[in-house]
Amino acid sequence: MSALTSTPKRISAKIAGLAGVLTALAMILPVPGEAAVGNIASYRAGAAYCWDNSLYGGGNKILATSPQMDAAQVGIVGGGQQVGFRVTLERWSETGRRWVAYDYSRIKVHRQGSWGFYPEVWYDLVTGLQVSGLHQFPINTAGFYRVYYDLFWFSDNGALSGYIDTLPDGLRDERSNPPVLVNWCRY
Repeated sequence: MSALTSTPKRISAKIAGLAGVLTALAMILPVPGEAAVGNIASYRAGAAYCWDNSLYGGGNKILATSPQMDAAQVGIVGGGQQVGFRVTLERWSETGRRWVAYDYSRIKVHRQGSWGFYPEVWYDLVTGLQVSGLHQFPINTAGFYRVYYDLFWFSDNGALSGYIDTLPDGLRDERSNPPVLVNWCRY
């Protein structure tokens, strides 16, 4: 006889309840990733918003704003440092019981001065074209979604000098009235 079939029903029910609690916790905790690597400075991750078609049309989407990142290197020739970010859309996998990367924004960069002014002018790392710091992820499939940010600091020669990944500085569901802070968006 296996251990499960010999377990009393009241204990089996508690185990099943615990499994549900652990699943809920896994949905709100950050993805296990790397801790801060290299030379990073203070930052504030961008905010994200659950949006749907009833809010001025445009379809279901998650909007992610740009972060505020300070220069990590002091005394750089010309002042400031190139910083960048990428936003990852994650979808909850019922099969794997974990968050899975679903879509990515392009890496956006700009030169951040040491004076604490945070411009909204960003450039696509690959093309060099000016782009918005805002990214929109269209949502076309039902499920649970959230975003996280990869933040990058670059040395003067363009090499990566610092990195951290972090959840947004708030995920707000704009579909409720009034809007509320949430851990994920459900579509």
